[in-house]
Amino acid sequence: MLEFTTQMIEMAAKVIREGKDSIHLNKTWLRIHEFGRVGTRSGTRLTFSQPDRRNLHQLLLDQTGFDAWKDDLALLNQGRANVALTFRNEKLAKKKVREDLVTVSSRSGTVRLASGDYRHPRGGCIQVPFSEIHQAASVVLVENLSVMLIPEEYLWPDIISEEAVLLFRGGPQDNPAAVTQALSGVAEIVAFPDFDPQGLLNSLTLKRCVGIIHPSAIAAQAAKACQRDKPSSFAQQHDARRWLEAKRSIQFVDYMLRDGVAITQESMQGVELVHSRLFAAEGLEPRKYEL
Repeated sequence: MLEFTTQMIEMAAKVIREGKDSIHLNKTWLRIHEFGRVGTRSGTRLTFSQPDRRNLHQLLLDQTGFDAWKDDLALLNQGRANVALTFRNEKLAKKKVREDLVTVSSRSGTVRLASGDYRHPRGGCIQVPFSEIHQAASVVLVENLSVMLIPEEYLWPDIISEEAVLLFRGGPQDNPAAVTQALSGVAEIVAFPDFDPQGLLNSLTLKRCVGIIHPSAIAAQAAKACQRDKPSSFAQQHDARRWLEAKRSIQFVDYMLRDGVAITQESMQGVELVHSRLFAAEGLEPRKYEL
């Protein structure tokens, strides 16, 4: 049994539609030829007669459900549910199931989105299409998923309301493009990263980022004193530290570099968090906003 891949379908459809008489015999075509007995081998070429192309058309239809003369290959760009309406194998869909989804939560458990207000359980969060974020005036971009699950364990600055939308930056199983698309429809972003060189670099280079949430200087010093920091992370982030040297005029950047501080979000539970505004441009007043 030969399981057709998306590439195989596209290759076969091209031969059928363009009436090709021969193609280079690569490993993929060899598999199709040996399974379906279509075409004739001639050295490094596979030749097709008109009956061969008709047989290839039928083979493709029988194995996948795709009619090369009637169906549009663009169908493969859709999600599994739509692909399953034409193809036998829904996994041929190029679009990933979670491709357009982002993860959100809030301190109150109610997330205000474009289509309405939605509740999530304590210790949980919800996944929604990225377009649902576009009506939010601002969001808090959170680096680690663990924070999204227990936001009530953090001492948020007063400026971050209980209804503020918390948006997960994304992990290995998430599509970074969906988060980027979500943020493109938001006027202002507040970043809540790990308090380490890489976290600050990511936040300070984020478009439309108007503020950063981080431990107060006292909280950072206390975390370091009781060994809740990660000096190994600080030491390893050479490039980020070098980039931040030009940002020492920012107070929290200066004390991080001076004291060698690196604190993950998980270690910030129950410590004093503060919000630092970022200037719109050098010498200008901070942007004003509400969350």
